[in-house]
Amino acid sequence: VTRRDKLCTAAASFATVMSVWVASPSTPPPPPAFTATMSEAQVDGPCVLDRASFCVMSPHWPLSYGNGEVCTIYNVELSPVFAIAFETEACCDVLTINGEHYRGRNGPAGVVAADGTLQWLSDGTTGGPGWKVCWRPQPSPPPPSPTSPPPSPAPPQPPAPPTSPPPPSPPSPPLPP
Repeated sequence: VTRRDKLCTAAASFATVMSVWVASPSTPPPPPAFTATMSEAQVDGPCVLDRASFCVMSPHWPLSYGNGEVCTIYNVELSPVFAIAFETEACCDVLTINGEHYRGRNGPAGVVAADGTLQWLSDGTTGGPGWKVCWRPQPSPPPPSPTSPPPSPAPPQPPAPPTSPPPPSPPSPPLPP
């Protein structure tokens, strides 16, 4: 084998490697993670979105919800969902997030809706007070403002003089006879 043959073989091998590398499709990037903003959140059904507070409520909340209600809330942000208020019929009325059922007084506490979806279902019997869940921290209520400043303490008073009986009078001189 001559030097020329070796060079030709090496060049052919390099060309083959390059053609495979160029022709091979690159691995596609992974799909983007699900992201949503409140402006994208949507409701299918009678539940109510409060876009200002990043919350959703059962129908008619804070009044009782009705029977046979179905809602799907979708495109919810990937943020922890917290129940601000939660009370449903424990047996049969359910808010579902990630396949987990929340009912009675046990609402979500920090669960992230992995697919951006919450589902509400009430059966055909008893309703309840309902629920409000949010996926952004809610502002704390301001501390109560005092209506008037507390009264200032009265200045200390000097102690009162002791009250004791007057000293006995000296005996009177005897009267002449």
